[in-house]
Amino acid sequence: MSDRDKEAYYDSYAGFATRLRYWFIAFGVGAPTLILTQEHVWDELTYSTVKVLVSLFFAGIGLQIFYAIVHKWSQWKLYKCEHTDDPDRDKDTHERGKRYCVAKWADSAYVIDWVADLGTLFLFALATTLLLSAIPNDADTPSESLTEEMRDN
Repeated sequence: MSDRDKEAYYDSYAGFATRLRYWFIAFGVGAPTLILTQEHVWDELTYSTVKVLVSLFFAGIGLQIFYAIVHKWSQWKLYKCEHTDDPDRDKDTHERGKRYCVAKWADSAYVIDWVADLGTLFLFALATTLLLSAIPNDADTPSESLTEEMRDN
């Protein structure tokens, strides 16, 4: 495979990964915002259901933030070790220390991407399923109103 092909594949991967993360963040913020701003949805949900829904969405966002922090740290460590006098690098042998090895592993470990993305997808799917199952199909179905429950507390 030529270097040009490798670069094209990587560019494609990077573009899709970026768009997926944008979608995750937009959905993870947008869905709870939609829930919290639509009174007719509030009236169908209990307070505890809303807490669980928002927690699931924010946990998904948290996984993406965790991934971004790990990736940012590993990139900084790799850059610093290559381009500066990093204290993690032995002055005489120029061997790199443990933090460099961890950063190199974190940068190349695709498992971190998979765990963050599949975990986020699972949490969002769970929250969405819970939301859809909590809203009755029939508008005449009685439900405990969130606004009534909040007034009682």
